[in-house]
Amino acid sequence: PKLTESYDIGRYGGRKVIDLLPLLNVGTTFLGDEFGLNQLSAGLQLRTSEQLGGSSMTAWGLFGKNFRADTDLNTDLGVFFERRLRPLAGNNRTFNPSFYVGYRRREVDSVTSRTGTTRDTLDSAALYPVPVDSMQMLIPNVTQYLFEEQRRKDKFKDIYQTISLGVDVPMSRRQRLTLQYQHRNYDEEWQLQQFRQRQEVLLLQEVSPGDTVNITRQLDANQTAYDTLLISPDDPLRFYSDLDFYSSHDLTALWVYQRIKPTAERRVNPTGRTVAALYRYMLPTLVDSLATQTSPDGVPRDPLGPAKRRLRVNEYLGLYEERIGLPFKNTVSFRLLGGYRNLEVKTFDGAGGQFEGVFYWPLRYSLGGLNQLSGYPYFTLRGSKFLYGRVGYTFPLVQRLNASFLNFHFVNIYAELFGEAGAMGNFTKVDFDPWSSDHILFKGLTKRDFLTDVGIELRMRLFTFYRLPMYSFFQIAHPLNRDRERAPRLRAWEQAQAALPPDQRSDEDRPEKIDQYRLYFGLGF
Repeated sequence: PKLTESYDIGRYGGRKVIDLLPLLNVGTTFLGDEFGLNQLSAGLQLRTSEQLGGSSMTAWGLFGKNFRADTDLNTDLGVFFERRLRPLAGNNRTFNPSFYVGYRRREVDSVTSRTGTTRDTLDSAALYPVPVDSMQMLIPNVTQYLFEEQRRKDKFKDIYQTISLGVDVPMSRRQRLTLQYQHRNYDEEWQLQQFRQRQEVLLLQEVSPGDTVNITRQLDANQTAYDTLLISPDDPLRFYSDLDFYSSHDLTALWVYQRIKPTAERRVNPTGRTVAALYRYMLPTLVDSLATQTSPDGVPRDPLGPAKRRLRVNEYLGLYEERIGLPFKNTVSFRLLGGYRNLEVKTFDGAGGQFEGVFYWPLRYSLGGLNQLSGYPYFTLRGSKFLYGRVGYTFPLVQRLNASFLNFHFVNIYAELFGEAGAMGNFTKVDFDPWSSDHILFKGLTKRDFLTDVGIELRMRLFTFYRLPMYSFFQIAHPLNRDRERAPRLRAWEQAQAALPPDQRSDEDRPEKIDQYRLYFGLGF
């Protein structure tokens, strides 16, 4: 009989699949262009989809508690919906576009504590009244040392909201094109939770040349020390609330070509090629600085208000990575990454208005940290243009490792020797000058701007529960330009010291060299 007589022929409707994934995060939180508080957060991720394409939806929610300070809960909420056209033949996704839309809201609450100490010395010839037997007595040759300390706690609430929608088009087995629109809106609240002042006086009397006596205790303690709480958490000082410090409309076009050989060692020793190019057009509006507000109409206002600035930014990013396989499972790798934004991003130096340049961080690139100049701390270099390169040589260290620990079963270990170089620029106009001996390709980026490091990384392939593949790595990196990295921090410190009165200058905060070695460790699927 015909199939139409034996079966009801219809379009495939798909089989639903539901995944529920618990999430746990212990560690730091990312705040703008730096790391912040320590927290413990937990939540769930729910995903519903169809086996052979169709629609899928992912929703998640995380709630975290700062275990160093008393703040509101940190939250991370989002939903992502994707509509994928079903393939016409098997699982071939060529020219099988998917459309997606997503929303994410993240709130991060943090508290920063700062302490400032000053010391003043009065003239040793001053006279100071000392009570003795209910009589006032002037004692000469007394030197008065005044110690002042200020402690403050500032509370910040940052809310980051992002709306994204786009289309992802696989052009071939190895190429895909993504077009995306994104709207970002970042708000912040700032309150002074506590401000405390302490002052102590030390009196030393010279009884003979080179011999002094401490006579402070002869005075009442209320005359030589005081401790005042000017602002408490019960009545905090609010500088601004719901400050819309950054909002942007972004259009992005991304092309990616990737050819990675599907080998068993792919996670620890991949071979292949990756090429990517990105163009993004941005229309950001951000707070250039803060201004002191008045209330002429009697309506209460925040003490600080935004002075906003609108920009038009063109961004270009390029990536080329090649991993060439050699005999005996050895690999040579090259990576080149560059980024360009057609603006000079302001830095926070306090030279302009209040907090001028603080809110420019969404427009800054940064270098430093794991596999982005591993020998240097995160966010070591910041600017609007960067160039980064990495070379490595990978070889098997132990090809057969028959060892187990708890539920982890180890397979083999690879080692990689690597070197990195990176530089950051922050200028407006690019003037190509490839023949100059001082500049690299263009003016504004000199050889002295590059930081370099070397290191070694051990990668281990393992399984858990006998079948789930995992990998682990341990990396140690050594910076080669510790003095060069310290130079800009030292210049900024010297400028800040020069602006202070001579009696308030101190070497306590003088920038030191970074550590000679930085260690990284990871374990994942």
